[in-house]
Parts: sequence; C-alpha cells; structure tokens
Amino acid sequence: PEALAASPVILPPATALIRPVVDSYLAANGLAGLRPAIETVSLALGRGICLASDALWFISRGVVVHELDKAEMIELPTGARFLSGAVGMTRRQASAAPGLADFAEIAAEVARQMP
Repeated sequence: PEALAASPVILPPATALIRPVVDSYLAANGLAGLRPAIETVSLALGRGICLASDALWFISRGVVVHELDKAEMIELPTGARFLSGAVGMTRRQASAAPGLADFAEIAAEVARQMP
C-alpha cells in the first residue's frame, strides 16, 4: 500500500472484469480514492509506461508473464489471495462469432496441459 500511495498507478478500466477486485483491494488498504495515472489493460501501453517509469500496474499476471520471465518487470506481492482468480473467456450470450466454439475448445485443451 505504501508503494501504491507513492507511485503512479495503472488500473484496469472500470469496465474490466478484474476492476472490482482491484477496487476492493485498494479500499481495504485505505486507498479507495486513489486516482490512477491511466487506465488500461493494453500490454503495449502498460508495458511501455512501466518500463519508462516507476509506475505500478494492476494487470493479470498472464499478460506480462514474458516480461516477468525476462526480468524486465517484477511482481510485487500484495498479500491478498482474493486478487488471484480463475481466468476464463467472456462473450456476449446472444452472438457467437464463427470459429468461437473451436477457439474455446483449443483454449480449454491448452489449459488442461498447463502445469
């Protein structure tokens, strides 16, 4: 929480699925009124800002796993288990794009093979 209060913070947009969980974490740490420097889940934008500054970014680990593996970025522990969660696919219920079922099955198969 001290680092968040002292650094520029990048948050997911209000419409992102992970934003309510991030907001809950901030509120639990007395930072409910924290104003982000920017809101994004874009890898290119968030990565660029983080690599060029001391900004802290709330983003799903999988988005920056390569940057973490290459030690271009570091992960700061939050101590909040509720910030970890399942990853899934979200889609509009009323429409199904061509190939979406095939994509979902391939993604599920890849996920089953992961450690």
